[in-house]
Amino acid sequence: MYAKFMALPFVTRRVLIAIALFFLTFISVHLPKNGFSETLCIGSLFALLWAVGILVPVLKITFFVLRWVLRYHVLFKY
Repeated sequence: MYAKFMALPFVTRRVLIAIALFFLTFISVHLPKNGFSETLCIGSLFALLWAVGILVPVLKITFFVLRWVLRYHVLFKY
């Protein structure tokens, strides 16, 4: 089964992984709220961003906004 999966084109493998991670996120949202289900949801969303291919831009924007907010807070709040 793994050999058949690896024989698929790269984009098709990424699409299948993204679909599986989306359904894992959907299922984990409906689980009772505890540390495991929240970690599962965050991890699957993080991996979904990787599978879709937008993880690096999202992280760059997040760190830019975080740096800007911290700089604003240090310069103008104190």
